[in-house]
Amino acid sequence: MDTEFLERIEKREQANIERLTAPEGYLYAGFPWFKGMWGRDSLISGWQMLQRDPSIAGKTLKILAGHQGVKSGWMTEEEPGRIVHMLDYEPNNIPIYLLKILHRLARVFPYYGCVDATPLFVVVAGEYLQATGDRQFVEDIWPNIESAANWLVDYGDLDGDAFIEYKRKSPFGVRNQNWKDSLPYMHIKLPVAVVEVQGYAYDAFRKAAWMAGRLGRDSHDWEERADRLKREFNDKFWMEDEGFYAMALDGDKRQVRDIASNAGHLLLTGIVDADKEKRVVERLFEPDMFTPYGTRCHASSSPHYDPSIPHLGQVWPHDTWMIRVGLARLGYVDEVRKIDDAIFQTYRELGVLPEFVDAVNGKAIIGTSYKKAFRWRIPFRKACEPQAWASAAILNIIDERMKAS
Repeated sequence: MDTEFLERIEKREQANIERLTAPEGYLYAGFPWFKGMWGRDSLISGWQMLQRDPSIAGKTLKILAGHQGVKSGWMTEEEPGRIVHMLDYEPNNIPIYLLKILHRLARVFPYYGCVDATPLFVVVAGEYLQATGDRQFVEDIWPNIESAANWLVDYGDLDGDAFIEYKRKSPFGVRNQNWKDSLPYMHIKLPVAVVEVQGYAYDAFRKAAWMAGRLGRDSHDWEERADRLKREFNDKFWMEDEGFYAMALDGDKRQVRDIASNAGHLLLTGIVDADKEKRVVERLFEPDMFTPYGTRCHASSSPHYDPSIPHLGQVWPHDTWMIRVGLARLGYVDEVRKIDDAIFQTYRELGVLPEFVDAVNGKAIIGTSYKKAFRWRIPFRKACEPQAWASAAILNIIDERMKAS
């Protein structure tokens, strides 16, 4: 890899991170659309920056701990132990500004309607402890970690089947509460148990138990819950004919059989059975999933695939990064190299690494989000650039390559 090329990327993306750093030390999700604290986004970007600047993850965890749910709220979807979806944001465009006014009128800030920020809070706390060895920091936020892990048990598992499900409480809330929170043309019957969140929850239970051991705290029955979740998950989500995991279980506990990148996140969590691991990896690199620019978030062979929709077919660098982390931890060196090459190829062609990329007809285009109005699709917004979890992803890849060389 050309050293000058990497240095140019590093300089530009580090400058983006500095632009996106809030006065409080966390990372705004992205400009121009998402200037604010978004639980999922800020946690993931803080995680990505652990090697370069662990203070970002630390400050993110501290702020989210300070706004953790303490009561049950219908409009805000607050629950004890739940981590916020968004605290607030400062849009500089008319459509989102109007949406913010509506949110203000409905009094939904902070808003908690997010299924994955809470397990990710525990996961990132564990990653922070592993990276820094700062036991005192984890001791300080231990009540919040404990409360988040208990939310998975008390509120995340809606029916006692071991899976973490979501179903919005408010008609004004977010319907799809995982990272693919738009999905305008794929309505899944609620409540939904989405695939990657089961992996996050498994990892959260394991890390919570590990941190409890380090601190001499009660580990509750988190290890046992993790073991049960893994057994049930590999039984109910696995699609033998596809050699892959279903995207979700719907409200009737039926598999949503679309092939999606969500399942690739499982590789970093430890929930995948050993006899399934290689098949999952191979499926991720089939032509309907992998592109010269990264992993499609929805396979082109799936019935709901739509390359014009960000969550139904476009390439998200942070999504590809999550898959890369799992591959690296499991020792898939060649596959990690393919992902790195794809991310760098995107940068070569676009000169930036945006929030999401339209990868069709053999070239990369900065993605556009469309909304459906009657028979027409109307462009709603361009992908953010910079976007924290895209900029931080490529910086982490550079840091990992430098460490390995």
